[in-house]
Amino acid sequence: MSVLILCTANVCRSPMVAFMAARPARLVVDSAGTHVTPGMSICEVSAQMLASGDGGLDYAQHFRSRSVQLLDLSHYSLVLGATRAIRSETVQQNPAVRNKAFTIQEALILLREGLTEAEEVVFRQEGPAPVMIARRGTTATPGELQGRMIKSREHPLDLVDGHIERKKRRHQATLQRAAAMGTELGSALLQWQDSVNGALAQNP
Repeated sequence: MSVLILCTANVCRSPMVAFMAARPARLVVDSAGTHVTPGMSICEVSAQMLASGDGGLDYAQHFRSRSVQLLDLSHYSLVLGATRAIRSETVQQNPAVRNKAFTIQEALILLREGLTEAEEVVFRQEGPAPVMIARRGTTATPGELQGRMIKSREHPLDLVDGHIERKKRRHQATLQRAAAMGTELGSALLQWQDSVNGALAQNP
């Protein structure tokens, strides 16, 4: 599986999610931005947070932003936007990715339940996206996310840019959420992959 994480400038949210999701080292997770100045370093707050984790300092030092427009999206199993607007813009510009494009939070909701036997067959043949598409409309948004939307006036499926308000505490909170989302994403995808591999081992 290969996953592309998208935000706006590709210096904050998407590189944080991508780094945390790829830490198990069995997933290919890239990041890019929809409105990018190519070659920018990761933001200072992100770099500080990453420096405390294994491999994070090297990742931050060598990271450079890149535009999604320079990538061939057909190579990715999933294309995950930080917000609904980023997902929509990406699909408008790349209609072929419609059936594998989600927000990061939407993907997490759809990935939380383990695979049924029928879903394992689909996953093995076509990857995670068709399974997630089939689950749309039958998987409710958790009440905790609905409560967060009411409290913060942010949509529960959006990971909003912490740079906007130019408040360090808000920025840090956004990055902490991004890191947690990345960790959960990597874990969930590997659980699906291991489930299928286990089924194959039992029924070669």
